[in-house]
Amino acid sequence: KQKKQFIFNKKYYEIGGDINVTHSIYLDGKKYIVFVNGDAMGKSTQGAGGILAFGAAFRVVIERTRSNTENIGVTPELWIESTYQKLHRVFLSFEGLMFMSLILGLLEEEAGKLLFINISHPDMVLYRDKKAKFIISLKHSKLGSLWEDTSKKPRINSLQLRVGDTIIMGSDGRDDIKLKEDGNINTDELLFLQSVEECDGDLGKIYKRTIELGEIIDDFSLLKISV
Repeated sequence: KQKKQFIFNKKYYEIGGDINVTHSIYLDGKKYIVFVNGDAMGKSTQGAGGILAFGAAFRVVIERTRSNTENIGVTPELWIESTYQKLHRVFLSFEGLMFMSLILGLLEEEAGKLLFINISHPDMVLYRDKKAKFIISLKHSKLGSLWEDTSKKPRINSLQLRVGDTIIMGSDGRDDIKLKEDGNINTDELLFLQSVEECDGDLGKIYKRTIELGEIIDDFSLLKISV
């Protein structure tokens, strides 16, 4: 749900800086689900511009990966590292005028192993056995950050999932709500965990619960992966 809505030629549109992407690829003969939840910095059209730049660059990466159907010798760690570096270079070309936070990950379908890189994005949530908790991860500065040391190997996080596990991720719009209770901006990240548990991991119900709690004041996006 993008924050900015408008009507043009009697049609309803939204514009903003949040994005969800999923694809399937093969690396070294194994099938992986690629996922991204991202948030380009800036209001409305500026954020949308960042999403367009990201989307175009990321599609090129996916198409090139798919053009080599087996990708022999390409590990998931290497793929994430290479993809991160390519995307970071794209945003560096804007010379400090455009930034983006995101989670980029791979899920090996057969083994249930999750690998991901967190680019200054809110932590993902693991919903397991009716309990929700944050997956605390090592983080990088936003794409386009001039102070990020790209000479160092990216910090890639891993987690072995179990059958029945659900992973939920979202932009900071999930937390930044104007609470009905007191009119203040929410600062309690645990509120989102409570919503996940109360709604049994259902994204539609989580969204409805969020607007029951307060007014959404930013772009709002959620992405869910279940095994």
